[in-house]
Amino acid sequence: MRKQLLFLSVGVLLMASSVFAQTQKAVSKKEAVAKSALKKTVSSSEICPSLNKPIHHANVTKAQWDVLYNFNANSSGQQAVETDGQYIYTAKWQADAYIRKYDLNGTLLDSFTIAGVIAGIRDLAYDGTYFYGRAGATSTSIYKMDFVNKTLVATIPMGGKTVRHLSYDPTLDGGNGGFWTGDWSSLSCHKMDGSVIATITPPTAFASVYGTTFDGTSAGGPYLWAFSQAGTPSDVVLLKYNIANNTIDETHDLSTIAGVDAAALAGGLGGSTTLVPGYFVVLANFQQTPNKIAVIEIATAASPTAPAAPANLTVVPDANGALTYDVSWTNPTLDVAGNPLASITSISYYVDDVLVNGLTYDLSIGGINTFTGLTV
Repeated sequence: MRKQLLFLSVGVLLMASSVFAQTQKAVSKKEAVAKSALKKTVSSSEICPSLNKPIHHANVTKAQWDVLYNFNANSSGQQAVETDGQYIYTAKWQADAYIRKYDLNGTLLDSFTIAGVIAGIRDLAYDGTYFYGRAGATSTSIYKMDFVNKTLVATIPMGGKTVRHLSYDPTLDGGNGGFWTGDWSSLSCHKMDGSVIATITPPTAFASVYGTTFDGTSAGGPYLWAFSQAGTPSDVVLLKYNIANNTIDETHDLSTIAGVDAAALAGGLGGSTTLVPGYFVVLANFQQTPNKIAVIEIATAASPTAPAAPANLTVVPDANGALTYDVSWTNPTLDVAGNPLASITSISYYVDDVLVNGLTYDLSIGGINTFTGLTV
């Protein structure tokens, strides 16, 4: 049984239903408003040729489009981005063939080349073991790469289809997995050996696309998210492509993210359900100088029957400098899908990652729990 983690500025509260749970971070008001700001030369950016140019209340509410992490790459031209759920990797589209490895804070951990891999990767994909990217500057093949051992495993022909954007889809080919790929406005799906399953004529709004990533988490899906140099309302627009209906169901302008240059262009796009536990996130790569990577919340990755977040979560320091605080919350009544919650089987409360024992909880749906704790 997985448990729901709810991080407070004072401690950690865990609730487990009889089914599954979600992960949710809560931060103090000070932390919530102090998110670090997101920090293009023409030669390092690739533009689409058709482009038109005391804390009483802990914050436990998270929402789609929250920027969870963001950082500057160590140089420009690192257009491709993807994650293995632990680290973030980039690749340059020209000049050099180095793969760069970052942590979530943007610290460069490694920079390496792979024998046989040349510059030209625009977008990266990850299947849980291997990374994939366009093979060369004008290629209709992709590299299959082992970033742990820094080796080229194979070069896969893609049936003559031009590869710019690239994403891995575990549901293709009857669950054997495969790829979605295309150039600025084209789209096709392929088996793992590169053979073409289908060539799609996407809607006209599917245009100026640089990177894509598969979303099997969001309700109503599956979807492809596409990072587009749309031109309207900006050159950094996310498109939510409905695979079954061949429609664009939603667009979202990312130009309002702090620190994104007015002249920034959409670059590669990654996605993960493990990089930030409990959430499906996309990794948007902005072509500017230097490149900027933003990790953006898209959907809750918990089971739809997992408990929603507690309500009225309150932490109150006691008066007159007493080294105690009062914490209270109301148990959820709904699951993350918005349906009535079936049950809560356990609650655990942590302070500084240490489980607080000896507490008796009200496990009822909508029940109220209140406790007093020491601050030291």
